Amino acid sequence: MQVSKEIMTALEKDKMSPIIGNPEGKIIIYEFFDYNCGHCKNQNVIMNELIQANRDIKIILKNFPIFPVSHLPAKATVASKKQGKTFLFHKSLFENHLLPLNYSEIGVETLNKKILNKVLKIAKGIGLNIQKLQDDMCSEEVEKEIDITKKIAHQLNIHGTPALIIRNQVFPGFMDLREIKEAIA
Repeated sequence: MQVSKEIMTALEKDKMSPIIGNPEGKIIIYEFFDYNCGHCKNQNVIMNELIQANRDIKIILKNFPIFPVSHLPAKATVASKKQGKTFLFHKSLFENHLLPLNYSEIGVETLNKKILNKVLKIAKGIGLNIQKLQDDMCSEEVEKEIDITKKIAHQLNIHGTPALIIRNQVFPGFMDLREIKEAIA
């Protein structure tokens, strides 16, 4: 699906989205993801390989929490941008299992507390200021960033994750390294 000029302009104007790779990169990829999506975890590995293989890649992270328990890690990642450690935090969140093994047996409120504790532990482990992170997570601009992403995703008929936008084209679902390289060529 081709992305309209109007939506591309909205994506480009959005300055709150965290960026990984080269912030000045000429090849821009928008990645819609959810930290509790198994396919997104695999996509993250590919995106890290892509960044290592091509220093001109700029990946703009679009936190699209499709699972209710993914809202807190999404807010934390957006908030982490203010401390300049987004790449390491993003990578660490994917490398750690946020959901406890017995998550289906736990109430939503308790589950959110467990996830928040794990997110904050990961943040502390990479040197983020926890108080600042929590304050920033509660900010209106962080919530607005996630709402904007949801709105754009729905306008693009993105209902699942991962999804990539490369050269004004939507690619729903997991893409391997070869497919991404072909899309950016």
